[in-house]
This record gives sequence, C-alpha cells and structure tokens, in this order.
Amino acid sequence: DIVKRVNWPIDKSEKYDLSGVATVPTESIGIARNFPITFPPGFTIREDFVVVRVPKPTLIFPNPLLKKYKCAIDWGKDELKIPFNGKDHIIPVTMHKVKNKLEVNCATASQDDKPLISDQISQEADSDRDNNITLEEWHAPAGFSLDSDNSTLKKNA
Repeated sequence: DIVKRVNWPIDKSEKYDLSGVATVPTESIGIARNFPITFPPGFTIREDFVVVRVPKPTLIFPNPLLKKYKCAIDWGKDELKIPFNGKDHIIPVTMHKVKNKLEVNCATASQDDKPLISDQISQEADSDRDNNITLEEWHAPAGFSLDSDNSTLKKNA
C-alpha cells in the first residue's frame, strides 16, 4: 500500500471494520497519522488516514475531509475542484457505476514511467442504508507527491 511504499509509520492500535463501506469485506490495518499529501498546485494537507490492505495503493478520503478542504465534484463538467489561495484547481475525472458504487477516474500520477497509484474516487451509492458512513477513495492526479517536508497547508486543529 501507499503508506508502506513511502515507509510511513502505521499506528496499528486503531483499526476499523470497513465491510459496510467497501466493495469486499475489509479491515483496516491501522492509521497513518499526520500523513502529508501534496496536490499539483503545491499545497499539502496533513491528515490521519485509514490504512487498508488492498492490491492497489489506496488512500481513503472520508467525506468530512473533502468537506473540510471544500473539495467538490462538478458532475456536469466531470471535474474535481480543490480550492486553494482563492483559485479552484481542477482535476479531470470520468465516472461510471460499478454495482452499488460510483467510481470516478482521475489522471494517474507516475514516476520514472512507473504508476505510483491507481486513479479512482469511489463512493457508496446507498450510503444512508444501514447507517453506513460513506467513504470516498481518492487516488491522486498528475502532480501528486508525498512530501513530508512541505507544511504549506497543515492539519487544522
């Protein structure tokens, strides 16, 4: 997974059963605390992310995190908008439905012609049923980097 690839510590004392929000039964392996994610316009967010064992490197962005940073999907234009310094930074996406899940595909980041991460946002279509907490998986677009030294936009306390 992406956290292990960058050798980030995982707090294994806190785990979650994600079977209600994942497409297959999944239990987290821990939490990556204060994990930095740098977006193409050069700003970094630092958050605690649930770490799961899946075939592709994956970060799960909960809806509260997307709300906190005022991210929005423009369904008419197939774009993810991330506001920063008074400007909307746009990431193109394409959408298709898979079972009870909506997948949104973004551009793929790569390094030395090797893909770093897959490229989808997933959201449960029936998030209100059974009181499931809707999670979105967001796989970063071109320009994404894991930059632990960039503190431009730190976690708001």
